[in-house]
Amino acid sequence: MRKFGLKVSIAVVFLLSSASLFSYWKGWFSDFTLNLGTELIGILITVVFIDLVISRHEQREKSKLRRIALRQLRVPMQRHLSLLFNMYKASVTAPATRSIDGPETLFREDYYLQLASFDLSKDAPVIPKQQWIDYACHEVNEFRESLSRTLEKYAMHLDSEVIDLLESLLGSNFLSFLKQVPNIRNIDRNEGFKRSFVFFGAPGMKDMIERHTDLFSSLVKLFNSEMDQADHVKLSSDIWRNDVSPQIGSARSVA
Repeated sequence: MRKFGLKVSIAVVFLLSSASLFSYWKGWFSDFTLNLGTELIGILITVVFIDLVISRHEQREKSKLRRIALRQLRVPMQRHLSLLFNMYKASVTAPATRSIDGPETLFREDYYLQLASFDLSKDAPVIPKQQWIDYACHEVNEFRESLSRTLEKYAMHLDSEVIDLLESLLGSNFLSFLKQVPNIRNIDRNEGFKRSFVFFGAPGMKDMIERHTDLFSSLVKLFNSEMDQADHVKLSSDIWRNDVSPQIGSARSVA
């Protein structure tokens, strides 16, 4: 609306100025038209200046609100990154030789290869004791709820790229699968059926996990690019310590 008003003001001022200058050129009311033209040009400059000031203020407010909205995602993303790393740590037989400090260095080909040996029926690194089946499901639910709350409360302050990433993560097949694993276990118990919970090596699972980690990596990268270094979502330097749960290989299938 303000831009439309500015365009109309510019058009009116331009036409009146042109008419005034034309009249002055013809010698009619020279003093009057000269003063009128000067006044109109002054008004035009004032209008343009005020519009620029308002636009800059609105842009600063928009950027501020966007950062506030993104900041709501920091803790959920940090927890989710820790979950994905801990699954990897509990799958490997030894620490990775590469330095790992975030999604870009974590989600390499070796990540998906090692996760193929991850056994969800093993104990998770939590107290009280519970299986990875329940722990992963709980973390997935918490992550999804945080994304949903952020979208509901701050969608108007987020751009289409962020909204698309959040909605895609909410619809992640990998998260949906982890949420359903407790139901699979409970049905098996009721039916007296025993199965292996080493799912991630099955056909199609690698692609499903990779699609999820790609989306998550994109969100973390976008977040970190707009936040101060101290607020970045990243992994700590002591992630491979064996006195920090989970222990290396603690959920690796023995088969």
